Amino acid sequence: MGLTEEEQAIVMTARQCGMISDSEQVRYLCGNRCILWALGLAPFTLGFSLILCPLVWVAQHDRTGRSIDRLRQQLAATPFAQG
Repeated sequence: MGLTEEEQAIVMTARQCGMISDSEQVRYLCGNRCILWALGLAPFTLGFSLILCPLVWVAQHDRTGRSIDRLRQQLAATPFAQG
């Protein structure tokens, strides 16, 4: 799952304003990878990966969403970013 067009615009504007560096990635990890990791690691982790991998995916998804919301609020408060 990638960023929406609005979220991409927020990230690009924040980069232009110097709020985040060009090397910093702001994106969501793909849910399909979580499923593959969970199933692939299940035999080695005695099934714990079936719980752990989805929890990690949800946590990173929430973290990325909060980061984008924070950038949105900072851009709204920045006068030169609105123009």
